[in-house]
Amino acid sequence: MKHRLKQFFKVSIALIAILVMVVAFFSWRSYAEVEAALKPIRDRGEPVSLANLRAAAVAEDENAATYLKPIADEVEQVVNEAYPIAYPDDFSWRHGLAEGQIAKLRQIFDSHSHLPNQLALASHCNRLAWPLDFESTPNQLMEQVMQVSQDVRAIARLQVIRTRYLAAIGKPDDAVAVCLEELRLVRLQADTPLLVSWMVNLACRREVLYQLNGILQTETLTPETHAEIERELAQQ
Repeated sequence: MKHRLKQFFKVSIALIAILVMVVAFFSWRSYAEVEAALKPIRDRGEPVSLANLRAAAVAEDENAATYLKPIADEVEQVVNEAYPIAYPDDFSWRHGLAEGQIAKLRQIFDSHSHLPNQLALASHCNRLAWPLDFESTPNQLMEQVMQVSQDVRAIARLQVIRTRYLAAIGKPDDAVAVCLEELRLVRLQADTPLLVSWMVNLACRREVLYQLNGILQTETLTPETHAEIERELAQQ
């Protein structure tokens, strides 16, 4: 009985060893096939891993994120407060905002008067590289991108609220300038990876263009403003 048991264990160990070698062989062959398929992609300079999606290094003062990241929480706070005021159900560009709505928005913007300058500085940068950790797991990177997308959407909503406010107080050219400012930010945002970023970017551009169209339909603008609109739209 003991002899048979010993034989059984020997055979089992031998089979396990063979199985491990077979699995190792097929794993190695699969890895080699994947690497062979990836080589021409790498040779073309295209990304094959999350780490390859990392943006090239950019100086802080040239990175729009330097100006946007520190104000992200404050922007969301302002949007939560101002959005219901600037987005009444009966809003139309022909009638604009009521005096009471204008007064409430003025009070909010006066309390956060530094935000427009930060947004303007960001929009004049040549790059936008959000601080994403591309060495993290796919799920962790996705969480970071989702947070960035939330910040981007809040910034776009703030710009839309500013646009409606400026148009309501008789400054349509300034309102258009804010629209163009946001369209420049949308262009910078286009390099952020993952489909969700592209979809958020698309939504932001559509919302800003809707405001721009409303102003063009109802306001008289200077020739210089019209020229600025043409220049920016040509780059979108």
